[in-house]
Amino acid sequence: MNSHTLAQNIEDNLRNFDQQPLREAATALLNTLGYHSRRTGENIESERFNRLKEATETYATPSQTYCLDDWQDFHILFQVGDAEIDEQITHLRELFASDTTDSEDPHSYIFVTLRLDGDTYTRTQLSNITRLINRQNPKVPIMVLFRYGESLTIAITDRRPNLKDETKRVLEKVTFIKNINLNEPHAAHRNILTELSLERLIETEGVRNFDTLHKAWANILNTEPLNSEFYSELFDWYQWAVAECQFPDNNKKLEVIRLITRLLFIWFLKEKNLDKENKLVPPALFDKDKVEVVYLNSFDPETSDYYQAILQNLFFATLNTPPDERCFGTEASTYHYADLLADPDTLLKELKQVPFVNGGLFDCHVTQECFTDEVNERRNLHVPTKLFFKDKIGIFSIFDRYKFTVEEHTPIEQEVALDPELLGLVFEHLLAEINPETREKAETARKETGSYYTPRAVVDYMVEKALTEVLAQQVSPSDADPKLWKDQLHYLFDYAQVCDDASEWFDEEETDNIIRAIAELKILVVPQC
Repeated sequence: MNSHTLAQNIEDNLRNFDQQPLREAATALLNTLGYHSRRTGENIESERFNRLKEATETYATPSQTYCLDDWQDFHILFQVGDAEIDEQITHLRELFASDTTDSEDPHSYIFVTLRLDGDTYTRTQLSNITRLINRQNPKVPIMVLFRYGESLTIAITDRRPNLKDETKRVLEKVTFIKNINLNEPHAAHRNILTELSLERLIETEGVRNFDTLHKAWANILNTEPLNSEFYSELFDWYQWAVAECQFPDNNKKLEVIRLITRLLFIWFLKEKNLDKENKLVPPALFDKDKVEVVYLNSFDPETSDYYQAILQNLFFATLNTPPDERCFGTEASTYHYADLLADPDTLLKELKQVPFVNGGLFDCHVTQECFTDEVNERRNLHVPTKLFFKDKIGIFSIFDRYKFTVEEHTPIEQEVALDPELLGLVFEHLLAEINPETREKAETARKETGSYYTPRAVVDYMVEKALTEVLAQQVSPSDADPKLWKDQLHYLFDYAQVCDDASEWFDEEETDNIIRAIAELKILVVPQC
């Protein structure tokens, strides 16, 4: 099956999700992705569902943490391991000797699905539930398909051996394909699901058993390659824009970088839309058909009309101006280009709900921006509309291929999406491209001042390493094993305690001493000027 056909089948499955019971709908989606098994959980799921709810009574964590009152249908779908992968390769169904799930088979995935009663859930809420479900089976990783509101979310949990008991596993990071819209699936979600197709993984990633499948899934769900792929496309657009644009000060590279960072910020803001009726930034402003029919007098890919009448008005007269001060006028903080708009009042009405950001990102640099109604001055600026809307290579086409999230990734939770850390990474990388001399000066300045944008993973590692070393010096272990002691202290920072019992790691005296040492810690924070 080619990728286009598979993507269409995936979309059909998602759109038809509510046309059949939850078990059948979730199973149909996984089957479309090539995951089949006779090892189902039909005979044990009711018992497991009740046991899950009862298990929370033994935890100190409040039951609200797991949203137990919202739990509706729960189903153990099936289990996929080496035999099922081999069947997909050989298409020989007689390989199966069992038709029930095996909780002792660590080289497999168990797929379960859970319907929640609410419309929306945070990543942390879903992470807590995922960890709870996975904790019930210490050996086999469980993938959870959540169904709520109009969305489907897939959650996968990393595991590693328990340092004190190799028969157990410690739950680590939970990765999400989150809020897949069942009515209008995002292109990025369709692409991710297509990449997870078992047939594709067998053909292109060399998947032959569970271990190679697990590695392939991990690579696809890793956000670092996603960020690199996005930046590569964005850099190609940057070079195209520099070649096409014209600014009064002729500092095209700097102005294009400023444009990119503004649009990225707005895209994250757009992702934070509260609901269908209450949108922080109207999506119609970036919809070619709406722009051509509703907003502009004329739509010409070679003119700057869209950039000036829509984007500049959004940047300077909206995001940089309090709502009660927004109006057409002659000042840099007022709306311009009424002559380019089909109906200025329509645009004003659309922009009324956009928040006042009150940040330097949207300050109007009058000389460079040419944000004016003076026709002669407008001619000094050229940012063609095609840069935004051209099929496949326009910047909005690039943005639309990726899922953005406003929830920043953490060491224990991440979504397969672009998060706000991307703003800093893109800005720093593009600044180095202004010109060789500037790049050299910028590099020298960064080395002298230590002013680097530090990736989150590096910060997490340095903080964890420093705190572990300090605590190891301040607190001695009861068993007097320094090597194991440092490994145990790392436990405090890898968030395994979300579902693990700390008493398995530290005795009462160690716990008291650790708490005392943490209370006495002094941390020096040096602000960047």
